[in-house]
Amino acid sequence: GFPKIENLEEYTGAKALWLEENNIQVIEGITNMRALRCLFLQSNAISRISGLATLSMLQTLNLSGNMLTKIEALAPLARLHTLELSRNLLSSLESIAHLALCPSINVLDLSHNRIEDPKVMSVLKALPNLKVMYLMGNAATERIAHVWGSYRKHMLASLPGLTYLDERPVHKNEHRFSNA
Repeated sequence: GFPKIENLEEYTGAKALWLEENNIQVIEGITNMRALRCLFLQSNAISRISGLATLSMLQTLNLSGNMLTKIEALAPLARLHTLELSRNLLSSLESIAHLALCPSINVLDLSHNRIEDPKVMSVLKALPNLKVMYLMGNAATERIAHVWGSYRKHMLASLPGLTYLDERPVHKNEHRFSNA
């Protein structure tokens, strides 16, 4: 696969870019692609989020299966609504705190990371448009269940806008029963 993103300068009108399953380590060489709406960089070797500030039209970003330890540099992406970060190395409240600066996100996949602290809920609650959430595969789900009795009920009570949690849709009555 490709070790580097390069030679894309003339593709300024591209709306989608698929560079998954390569050996890319740094997000670079795409600052001129200002019309980009979808960027697929899953299954690479990226350890830091950078190089996206000029992509103001970006709506979907897939960085699943990389080596990210911290979410950062996404606040300028005011149109970002789908963020996929499963199978990374995110592990703490601090590693995901930047999400609170991304209110446009409505689909968030943090599944299969190393998140243990149930306090991550404070960051998730700061996302007013969150509709679809994946958190399964993290120790935090077990800790939430241990502290509050039911992981799913607690998530639905804390995030009343959710329509889909992990692998299941949220049914009409679930929000009502989660508050009981």
